[in-house]
Amino acid sequence: MKKLSGTYKSILLPVLVVALFACAGLNGAKSGGIVYGKEYIVIRPAAQLSEDACDDIKGILPNYDKHLYRIQTYKTGKLKSEKGSLALNNIQGGLGSDVSKEAKSMGFTGCAVAFGDSTTFQNLMPAREDLLRKLKHILEKYNKK
Repeated sequence: MKKLSGTYKSILLPVLVVALFACAGLNGAKSGGIVYGKEYIVIRPAAQLSEDACDDIKGILPNYDKHLYRIQTYKTGKLKSEKGSLALNNIQGGLGSDVSKEAKSMGFTGCAVAFGDSTTFQNLMPAREDLLRKLKHILEKYNKK
């Protein structure tokens, strides 16, 4: 087996590093179970949101179209309630089943949430942007504690 020359190594390494970071960026920025995408936010069970954070989030949802969110409440890994009609698989393929499996495997109690716009309704875009802005504010508030 031949060894790569120094020139190829100096080109190949930066290309691989750029490709690795580009792939990570395609999935949105992850922060402790929270995924921030350009047009969505997903809060997985691993985020372990406090009950107060879940209550604050639930408090703003009635102001928005139900197509912009899906909030699932779990108790010891079992789904207890679900509100909203956001199509989770349009945000990320298999997201619904992934969240369910994660909640079950960790015996999760709390809320898991997805926000964004999985529809083609243009009139929801301003509401989506407003919802995501308010949600980021709530998450920043509780991440500081």
